[in-house]
Amino acid sequence: EAGRLLGRHLERNPNGPRLEESRYCLAKSLQREAEWLGLQHAAAETDNARSQLQAQHDATLEKALRQFELLRDHLIVLLNKDQVDQLQSKLLENSVFEIPHTLFDLRRYDEAIKEYNAAINRYPQDVQTLVAYLQMGQCHQRLGRKVEARNMLQQARLLLSHKQIPDESFLDPATNLSRVEWEAWLDRARQVQ
Repeated sequence: EAGRLLGRHLERNPNGPRLEESRYCLAKSLQREAEWLGLQHAAAETDNARSQLQAQHDATLEKALRQFELLRDHLIVLLNKDQVDQLQSKLLENSVFEIPHTLFDLRRYDEAIKEYNAAINRYPQDVQTLVAYLQMGQCHQRLGRKVEARNMLQQARLLLSHKQIPDESFLDPATNLSRVEWEAWLDRARQVQ
């Protein structure tokens, strides 16, 4: 319902106030709708139902991806003109990381890797880069590239061990883990591979 209402709002007010917030909320609500469809897919009893739910899931994620891309591109234009406030800056950062997450959910792994790399290059000291490295590892794993998958975990470990991410970044709500917890988690992940 939120997605439908936000979509209608953006159609009526494509340049209205709080455009960025509306677009971001629409993209997030579409992601949540896709998650719900994924749960329905898991519970479906027939191949036909699973097929239909998978198609709906993917179409919904494609819509979310489009909203994140529109928002990112719009905010980069504003950033280049020095017209971005603190909220818009955070929405840009979140969108830059949500794009590859959405591509990952769409099973478009090579594209996701490219966008994760772009996110890491744009925000090298952000704690979300650790998640990006882990997700790139998952992409490589699913593409059958085990060496590259291990390399991504190693990159994340190096990022932590060289303290390239400031300690205050671990206080950000984007992560629930401290530096020590991240190190322990990465050690366990490396042992699994």
